[in-house]
Amino acid sequence: MNTRVVRFVLTSLALMALALSMTNPLLGDAQAASTTLRMSATSSVVGGKQVSITVQISRKAPTGGAKVTLKSSNSSLLPVPSSVTIPAGKIVASLKVTAAGTTSNAPVTLTATYSGSTATKVVTVKSTGLQTFSAPSSIKGGQTVTVKVSLSAAAPAGGAKVTLTSSNATAFPLPA
Repeated sequence: MNTRVVRFVLTSLALMALALSMTNPLLGDAQAASTTLRMSATSSVVGGKQVSITVQISRKAPTGGAKVTLKSSNSSLLPVPSSVTIPAGKIVASLKVTAAGTTSNAPVTLTATYSGSTATKVVTVKSTGLQTFSAPSSIKGGQTVTVKVSLSAAAPAGGAKVTLTSSNATAFPLPA
């Protein structure tokens, strides 16, 4: 008889554990509260280029989707929408945002929040760099020369200053 009582208690405990682990509409957001959140993004980007951002939750999104809030520590340099929704039944949402041009490298912290879980990722926005420089290999005295410079991405607001130097300023003077 004692054996049967012990088996009954173990079976009842097992059923209680099973019932609690299942989705229960009476618990409301209890399941969502235990959901973990991860975020990935490109670790660095040149101003003017796009950054890919992915948010992932540990459980399938509920009916209506999972709204993940997003924030940027420097929204003028790396703007993000206020939220992204993971579709119902899915665990991942991705988006792309464009970094603004900058004159110096700057770290920007992106923060994603869902149901009490937070994830962060630092993205370094790099300054727009010189991509190409072209000039004729030889010129005749008194000839006007066109020099072309292109940047690796769009210039930041206000433009990009490119400084040219000449190894022989007497023979090849540069404009001030």
